[in-house]
Amino acid sequence: MLSALQRRYGAVKTTAWTRIQRLTTGTQYPGAIRGSEYTSKLEFITGSSAVPIATYRLLGADGGLLSASNNKSETDSNKKDKVEIDKGTLTQMYTTMLTLAQMDLLLFEAQRQGRISFYMTHHGEEASLVAPAAALAAHDVFFGQYREAGFMLFRGFSIQQMMHQCQANAFDLGKGRQMPIHYGSKALNIQTISSPLGPQIPQAAGAAYALKREKKDACVVCFFGDGAASEGDFHAGLNIAATMEAPVIFF
Repeated sequence: MLSALQRRYGAVKTTAWTRIQRLTTGTQYPGAIRGSEYTSKLEFITGSSAVPIATYRLLGADGGLLSASNNKSETDSNKKDKVEIDKGTLTQMYTTMLTLAQMDLLLFEAQRQGRISFYMTHHGEEASLVAPAAALAAHDVFFGQYREAGFMLFRGFSIQQMMHQCQANAFDLGKGRQMPIHYGSKALNIQTISSPLGPQIPQAAGAAYALKREKKDACVVCFFGDGAASEGDFHAGLNIAATMEAPVIFF
């Protein structure tokens, strides 16, 4: 009887420990896929598998850059994956992220007070907006949805211009004809935001194909979210971009 209880307790203890290990080594954030492991190696996946797709990350728990070869923080002798960024660019990136966070607080409160009719925040997405803006050139064309103000700020679209647009006043580049946060700038190659979900995807594919035909050394970046990915425009845009081998980045 005692040995049976010991075996049972041991099995339960082992199962619990395995479960704890899985929880501590796998992805841990809201909405994470259960059972997905972290990886620092980018690769194409073909076919189907019962194993959850790995979650890509660049930084380890200690804040160090991860190596694509072993998913561990790099040492001084192993920095082949490191990207050198000058101090001025890093400062601008960090300043833009802080600025965006403060702007979100002010404009969200303004919307709740009824001073503007519409606003969407960028909480937790600041780095994912500023990094591609820093990597791309000013002549690359931008198509966005609702939460990409950080990209525009980094490129040069000023806070004052954003305030003009949200207030729909006489100084708004769109002459007050759009809902708030529907920014756009011809000078900065920022296509005006559209209200419906998804139209920017086929538009971006078409713009990229036009750049290719004109033999321009430029590309298009297109931002969209889960909602737009459920629209028909998503499949049409990605199909035509792949078929025509258009220089477009879907983000």
